[in-house]
Amino acid sequence: MIAINRLFANALIAAMDAKQISVEGLAELCSVSRTTVSTYRSGGLPSDDTMLQLMEHLDAPWLGYIYLRENKVGAALLPEVPIRELSSSYCDLQVEMDDAGAVQKEIARICRDNRVDEQEIPVWNRCTKELTELVRSAFSLLLVPIKEKAAIKAVK
Repeated sequence: MIAINRLFANALIAAMDAKQISVEGLAELCSVSRTTVSTYRSGGLPSDDTMLQLMEHLDAPWLGYIYLRENKVGAALLPEVPIRELSSSYCDLQVEMDDAGAVQKEIARICRDNRVDEQEIPVWNRCTKELTELVRSAFSLLLVPIKEKAAIKAVK
């Protein structure tokens, strides 16, 4: 049975629109049929190899991130990442770096004996929450659509 995922389908459609590429054009670039691309646009998930091609041809690494979060392991390990504009992603990263820096000494105190004691668990949970937010914001910046990065480079 094919896994149906509207988030992935909508993201693929948006990436194709941004690159102004048709179903036929993408099918040719990825060496798959038009029907296969249509299946992806309807929520079917591609193979890993095809996903790599989609990311490359559509300049959309964020599409791969959405794809990874579609399985149970990816969803459990990878934080949900908002795909936003370059400036807001960067500002969020700066804030989260400051927040993570603020808990750095607490993390070091807890980790220096190579274990988390029962009384340290509340602090540890708060610290790991800050680290998760840092990772989330770093991924958000890394996954900014390429066209925005190219526009920033063109201005420099």
